[in-house]
Amino acid sequence: MEQERYQSPEDSDQYEERDFREVELELDREEGLYSQKSYTVAVILSAIFGVLGIQHFYLGRWGMGFFDLGLTVGGLAFLAADMPLLGALLLGLDGIHTIFVTYKLLVGEYRDGNGLIVPYPGQKKK
Repeated sequence: MEQERYQSPEDSDQYEERDFREVELELDREEGLYSQKSYTVAVILSAIFGVLGIQHFYLGRWGMGFFDLGLTVGGLAFLAADMPLLGALLLGLDGIHTIFVTYKLLVGEYRDGNGLIVPYPGQKKK
């Protein structure tokens, strides 16, 4: 007589495998924990190199970093191609975006690439 084998949830194909780091980040978000990235470094990068998107790369927000860099390169390319209106528009949008991101960082509302808030020194959990 064949015995039926008990199939635990771990043995089932219907359960997806999750990386330990993914689970840990999910718990961090639920508990309101903060990013380990340096607030000071992020603010300085945003203030000095913000239009290039360097702060986004530092914080792990690659898509936003490439978008920011693309606005700068595109704006400069249009200026060089004797299309000053379009170039100025792209660079202006990039400047506004940089001011917005720097403000969000300064008030402790900006999130890193893992969705965790980059806290200012002494920021209390909400």
